[in-house]
Amino acid sequence: SDPIFCENLIESLSIIYKTKENPHVWVHTAATAKHRDAEWYKKAFAANPNAIWIFALDGLPETSHIYRVGQDGKFLWEMMQLGVSMGITIEWQYIVFRYNENDIDEAYEMAKKHNMNFEVKITNRYTPDQKPLNPKWHVDEML
Repeated sequence: SDPIFCENLIESLSIIYKTKENPHVWVHTAATAKHRDAEWYKKAFAANPNAIWIFALDGLPETSHIYRVGQDGKFLWEMMQLGVSMGITIEWQYIVFRYNENDIDEAYEMAKKHNMNFEVKITNRYTPDQKPLNPKWHVDEML
């Protein structure tokens, strides 16, 4: 499950930050939820300034919902920028699909401009009903 749905996430991040060892924490998220607004993200980012937040935004903010049904990519993009403005390490995880394969360079430049890490993910875990999402150069189609 996505950690943003954990009712104790902010408290957990704070406890980890306050430990003597202060271990690294990675928060992987792809979800948007109406009860997790910008104020919630501010509190979460502030709870552990050393946490690395990885946002799965598969495409440009306005198209990420094509694969991540229900995702508000524009809102997540704003939260990613908010994190950077607060000194948080933000990573943009970008899974390549047919609808976004031509936007990789633009996404990379957006991430670079906003001081975010950018990671392209290649997958071959498509179900038959997702075949239209396969990038044109997809491995299975080359065989």
